[in-house]
Amino acid sequence: MTVAKHTTNDPDVWNAFNTWVIEQSSRPLRDLEFIHEGALNLYLYPEIADYAKARPLGRRWRRLDSPSGRPTRCPSNWPTRRTVS
Repeated sequence: MTVAKHTTNDPDVWNAFNTWVIEQSSRPLRDLEFIHEGALNLYLYPEIADYAKARPLGRRWRRLDSPSGRPTRCPSNWPTRRTVS
C-alpha cells in the first residue's frame, strides 16, 4: 500500500508558479516552496499561532514578534470588524 504525503500546497499551482519564476531568470524554487531562502529572512507570523514544531524555521530565518511579548491592540478609534452576510 502506498501512502501519499499530505501537503497544503497544490502541486499544479506550485508548478505554474515555479515555471513563472524560472521565466523571470531566477533559479528554480525548492519543491513546493513559494519563496527562495536568502541570506537573512524575516518571519512575521505570530509565534503563538505558529506551527513551529511541525515545520521549524531554518537557521537563516529571524522571527519578528511584538517586542513586549504582549498582543498588540488596535487604537480604540479604529473601526470595528463587520460581519458580511
